[in-house]
Amino acid sequence: MDKERGGDIDESARRIKHDVEQLGHAVEQRGSQLRERAFSFVHDHPYASVGIAFGVGYLISGALFSRATLKVVGIGGRFLAGALLKQVIAGGGLGLLAPDVQDLATETPTTER
Repeated sequence: MDKERGGDIDESARRIKHDVEQLGHAVEQRGSQLRERAFSFVHDHPYASVGIAFGVGYLISGALFSRATLKVVGIGGRFLAGALLKQVIAGGGLGLLAPDVQDLATETPTTER
């Protein structure tokens, strides 16, 4: 019975070793594919790559929660709010009501005189 167990353990060990080797090859192949995609992106978009690297470094450094970042976000938020308000006003804020007003003008009155 010990020989059967020994044979089963050896066979299981070989299967596990084979599975681990296959996993290692798959990880190596996937890593190679990802590395190739990253190099291709950097080659095709160098400025975006530098910007992404800067942003990731900024986040990792912990500067995201600094006072300077709060000020920049506040100023950016004001510019964004101003641009949206300008677009609503100049882009036809009241013009959005025009279809409803036209519908009301073309309806026949329901009240009789």
